Amino acid sequence: TGQVIRRNGVIVSREQAEEAEGDKLKRLNAEQLSMWGKGAKQIELEKEKVEYEDKIKEQPFTRYTIDQEYDEKLKEKERFEDPMRDLAQSKKESGTRKLRCKFTAPPNRYEIEPGYRWDGVDRSNGYESKLLRSRNERKANEADAYRWRTEDMQSIWCRHNFQLYHR
Repeated sequence: TGQVIRRNGVIVSREQAEEAEGDKLKRLNAEQLSMWGKGAKQIELEKEKVEYEDKIKEQPFTRYTIDQEYDEKLKEKERFEDPMRDLAQSKKESGTRKLRCKFTAPPNRYEIEPGYRWDGVDRSNGYESKLLRSRNERKANEADAYRWRTEDMQSIWCRHNFQLYHR
């Protein structure tokens, strides 16, 4: 009952098996244990950061000329006031293209575009179109009411100016 059979067929006592497991964990070095909580990308980024810091340590404290690497870093930095910023962004994004739907979608209140897999069939119950139509009608009515309210003032102002200049 106190025996453990391993895959290779060796019969070992339970105490010996537990001791072997303990030895196995002790053999793992500190580097492997520290890697367990991190991913490969994080480890790679950490190494790059250490290499960059070592490279910076070797450089002099003051820079009289701009070296090639620093110049590239400055060129890649995006500035808000840069008039060529949009062109540079379009060049960067030319490699990756966002998939878009080939159908024209009915307007909606949040101006959300349909997904690229949409088949072009409007399956709504009509609420969205009624809502947008009522909003547009309300705005149009307000604009017409404003024109009607100010029409008299405009005609009086025009008559007044006409009389001033043509006496």
